[in-house]
Amino acid sequence: MPLNNTLAERELEANKQLADKIKLEQAPTSAFRRLFKQMGRDLESLYSVAGRVPSANDYEDDIKAILIPHYQKVTNQFAGTVSNFVNESSSSEPLVEALETIATESDQDFAAVVLEIQARVNIQVREFITDSINAQVQQITATNQIQLNKAVADSIASASEQAVMPSNAEIAKQANQAFVKASKARADTIATVTTQAAAEGAKSIEISVLNESLAVAGFTQATTKTWVTVGDDKVRVAHSVANGQNRPIDEPFSVMGQLLKHPGDSSLGATAANIINCRCVSLIVIGSSIARNSFNIGLRG
Repeated sequence: MPLNNTLAERELEANKQLADKIKLEQAPTSAFRRLFKQMGRDLESLYSVAGRVPSANDYEDDIKAILIPHYQKVTNQFAGTVSNFVNESSSSEPLVEALETIATESDQDFAAVVLEIQARVNIQVREFITDSINAQVQQITATNQIQLNKAVADSIASASEQAVMPSNAEIAKQANQAFVKASKARADTIATVTTQAAAEGAKSIEISVLNESLAVAGFTQATTKTWVTVGDDKVRVAHSVANGQNRPIDEPFSVMGQLLKHPGDSSLGATAANIINCRCVSLIVIGSSIARNSFNIGLRG
């Protein structure tokens, strides 16, 4: 979340965020691959003995066990940039001056104002994590069941072409292999999608809380966000077209004719074609001009 306005600073921050996301994806990718291998083994065992497919619902807790620490780690890294900037900036920075005014008028220390804003961010991020994980678990579970059923159905269809019908154990073994093979790429995709959602969601929450805190005290500022791609030949055409698109912080981007609050956002109805494996970044830039149009009593008003 760059708070400076030069092109070089924005590009540097975009590259850093992309690199951070890639590193954060490694743990959930490995964890989901292990989970899918276990599901494949369970599929083979159950179908061999009972001739039926496991219920994907039985693995919801396993999925949550992967996603909860992952979301926490990602949001911890991507929320807090404003607080860090404020604590490290000079008193002449417009944002710092505005927060110092809020501190004085609400009879608080400057540090207390920053901590109070961050506490509100933390509360909203926790709610966001819960809601996001619940939605992700439902989606992943539904697809898991489809893939488990498909692996067995394809194995049976293949077996039916043979002169002698294979045993359940033989069908199950082939289904296990097919399920794990198909799930390998899914593990990568899930890690990318969840990392993107967590990182961009956390940034969006932080800047929204900051703006709300300033607005309560009567301050307004020109906060914008810019859609930035990684810039290589893998970027989908629609996202290349969106590259550089600038919006006020509370307005969605328009990409492929769909609305997204930030890259990876599906809350406004964006489809999988706009979200899956997206590596774009939303760069949030706090304007250098902060005006005051009323005189409320800061955070405690």
